[in-house]
Amino acid sequence: MISPRFLPLSLFLLAALQLVLGAWMAISPTNFYESIGTFGVDNDHFIRDLSTYNIAMGLALLVAAVRTSWRVPILFLVTIQYFLHLLNHILDINDADSIFLGLFTFFVVAALTVLLAALLRLAYSEEKKAAEKTKAASKKAP
Repeated sequence: MISPRFLPLSLFLLAALQLVLGAWMAISPTNFYESIGTFGVDNDHFIRDLSTYNIAMGLALLVAAVRTSWRVPILFLVTIQYFLHLLNHILDINDADSIFLGLFTFFVVAALTVLLAALLRLAYSEEKKAAEKTKAASKKAP
């Protein structure tokens, strides 16, 4: 289990990953495609379109790192996106230029999906504890 004190750092690191991927996709879509995106045909415009999702997720994760009230909703949405991304990799695992790339990208996306789900569970647990603490404190107030 991940310690609650590492939640902000984990969100910052995931945000950085999303921002770097998004920037790479936007700045050099052909290089991104040739390096890790060789599923189907190269399409620079489509890769740049997809980069906007990564950048938006990265920015949302940055906000969630510092605003606790954003953590559960943002982690929920990012976890769902990664789960859907994982399903797509399962369907297309044999369509990569090499089986190694297909398996590698599948396992990376799977690991990130599991990490995001764990962080979501932790954020939800922390939010629930804070709500219970607030409720208990309000009962003690005159």
